[in-house]
Amino acid sequence: MKKFSKKKFLEIAKVIMLEPNDELIEKIKIQW
Repeated sequence: MKKFSKKKFLEIAKVIMLEPNDELIEKIKIQW
């Protein structure tokens, strides 16, 4: 399993909040 750092997660969460993107959200769900 790949390490998923908290910093990276926060960056992605910020992007999602600013600019919702269904494809990106699905990618993240797959990674989890």
